[in-house]
Amino acid sequence: MFHVSKLKKHIEPDEIFESREELQSLPEIVGDDQHEEYEVEWIVDKQLHYRKVQYLVKWKGYPDYENTWEPLSNLSNASDIIKEYDMSLNDKN
Repeated sequence: MFHVSKLKKHIEPDEIFESREELQSLPEIVGDDQHEEYEVEWIVDKQLHYRKVQYLVKWKGYPDYENTWEPLSNLSNASDIIKEYDMSLNDKN
């Protein structure tokens, strides 16, 4: 049982997330049959997490709210983009 004061009016999902971009179709997945890969568009940020480097990745074809923190080991095919990002950090210092 619960008290009636705990009830809230139902809100349709469109009303809650109307500012989000809707993906018309998902980007093509790169890779062979055994390993699927998503393409890195650019690196947004970098952090240390439990003494390991992680990069905040903007995935090609996905909105910003789909960005994820990834360890370097997951980004073996994005070495050029990572080098560019790291060099841009060095240029700022």
